[in-house]
Amino acid sequence: SLDGVNGYHEEVRGKGTFAKLEKNIAECGHPHLSVNMVVNTFNYTSVDDTIEYAKNNPAIEQISINFHTPFEGTEYLALDMEKRAEIIDRVIEYKKKGYPIMNSKSGLKLTKTGKFTKRCWVTNFIYPDGSRGLCVGHGTDKCNQCGFCMSGEMASVFAFKPATIFAGLKLRT
Repeated sequence: SLDGVNGYHEEVRGKGTFAKLEKNIAECGHPHLSVNMVVNTFNYTSVDDTIEYAKNNPAIEQISINFHTPFEGTEYLALDMEKRAEIIDRVIEYKKKGYPIMNSKSGLKLTKTGKFTKRCWVTNFIYPDGSRGLCVGHGTDKCNQCGFCMSGEMASVFAFKPATIFAGLKLRT
């Protein structure tokens, strides 16, 4: 997780974590390293800088963008849908300019509205205790506020959106 650059990341992950993350990224050596940003009320103003950071870091191939889902006790971290839509529009503009954004445009557009069939059964959530299962929000009102952009991506795949399918294939080749 790259939840912003410098202090923004540390606001989410704790003091000293950004330097440790940079060291791990630089030393990783993985030829196809991707990072993920979960956008929330602490770091939403750093989305542009984080996308630029990912683009300019030779060790990072791509960045994916997600949004905080307001699970119980963390509601204060979730952006309202209007702010989320504004950020998604900016991410789409970066993608159009050729920035290395993993999310597909069609998946982002669905995530922007939140109005699509969620297919959480496709994903495999692994919880801190090591157990696996569906998203804890599955079947609740949290589904309407889902910030996991993968749900929009899966809806695009099931709708046979070519760009999303090709983007997914590119990740695995």
